Amino acid sequence: MGVTFDERLNWSEHSRVTTAKLARKIGIINHLRKSLPVKILPSLYSAFILPQLQYCNIVWGRNFEVHINPIVILQKKVIRLITNSYYLAHTNTLFKSLKMLTFHDLNKFQLGEFMYRFEKRLLPESFNAYFVYNSEVHGHNTRGRNQINIEYCRTVAKSFSVKIAGPRLWNSLPINLRNSASISIFKKNYKKMLLMNY
Repeated sequence: MGVTFDERLNWSEHSRVTTAKLARKIGIINHLRKSLPVKILPSLYSAFILPQLQYCNIVWGRNFEVHINPIVILQKKVIRLITNSYYLAHTNTLFKSLKMLTFHDLNKFQLGEFMYRFEKRLLPESFNAYFVYNSEVHGHNTRGRNQINIEYCRTVAKSFSVKIAGPRLWNSLPINLRNSASISIFKKNYKKMLLMNY
């Protein structure tokens, strides 16, 4: 049976496959952690788990909770494993101590980096007209005229797209962060800002 258009649009199959891969790799980490020093375990997370969470996250990471929640639960599970924490331990403090981002914040981080690159013209030239500024849409001298225009969308699925979510996120960031002198400074300060909320 083929994948329907709606399933392609909400990335349900990709989420299902990612969940299965994560479960297998968490099983490997659970087995290995019994014979390895605790300080080595975060490296296993970075090698086995993080690439699965990061891969094209900017495209599929904003999604209906029914598709994302199993991944979020597995990420929390592995964070508890690599810190030898109680299986119901609150994970925010664990993420913060490891300086690791939650699944949802990995998505914000990738989206923020994309928007910074757009703003500074660091993306391929084909993206130069991907977004427009409010000043290009209307001539009113409003406070938000230099912000990126957020297109109207009728569906929740469309609101998950980079085209809609990108400007929403970018316009919400502090001006001093958006004006970072380089991509490395932006990434460092944005990650620090996200971790402060844990």
